[in-house]
Amino acid sequence: MSAQTSLIYVAVGLILIISAATVLSPAEDQEFYPWVVDQSDTIADFDVQYSELPQSAQTIVDSAIAGEDPIISTYEDYEAVQSLRGSKDIQKGDTVYMIRTETADNGGLFEAILRASLLSAGGLLFALSYIQQRKATTLYNLALLPAVAATVLLGVEIYQAPMISLVHIEGYLAFGLASSIPVLLGMWIKSRQYLILGLIMGIVALSVISVLADPGTSDLYILAPLIVLGIPGLGLGWLVENSLNGRGHSPTID
Repeated sequence: MSAQTSLIYVAVGLILIISAATVLSPAEDQEFYPWVVDQSDTIADFDVQYSELPQSAQTIVDSAIAGEDPIISTYEDYEAVQSLRGSKDIQKGDTVYMIRTETADNGGLFEAILRASLLSAGGLLFALSYIQQRKATTLYNLALLPAVAATVLLGVEIYQAPMISLVHIEGYLAFGLASSIPVLLGMWIKSRQYLILGLIMGIVALSVISVLADPGTSDLYILAPLIVLGIPGLGLGWLVENSLNGRGHSPTID
């Protein structure tokens, strides 16, 4: 039965990760729409010549001039965004086009939190699959929960980003670590073992340190996973602990 349960955890984890990575946009992936504010055949000053723009930016400029209302994103059109962001006077032929590129309305905070929560949850299910297969909640096994959740979250975000500098590593590290707290708390409620409680305190400390490492990091990177994954995590942790040791046990350092 434990083997079947482990496979279910892996399958659901993969579904969550793939869904989040393909359907939901990262917080750093902003959308922009460039549009022609004005044009002139007499202005001599300009910011850049059309021929000096990257090919992707030239395509977007042509689309904006044609009035096609193009939309570009940081991740899919990184060079174009960097070249056109803000207001630019672009000379094409004998005409100077004043093009303004503004932020479009995207999924915002809710979509970013949901994406990070699903990726972290996928990592948690991978770790729970291993724990279920090993039929033991040793300190090593339990520590896999925050480690795998943070690794999956950071791994996907870094892999999909055009530049690693775009990824808020400190924030995602705190998010991934904190996402394991509800599951571990559910295990502790069932077993009442202080070693689990000590691990939770350590994870809280590491999450806080990650947030404080960058003054611009919001507390939401810790609070959001606790809220979104709180009740499901508590229930899942209790069920896993109950399935392995219905009468309680003493975790050991392994």
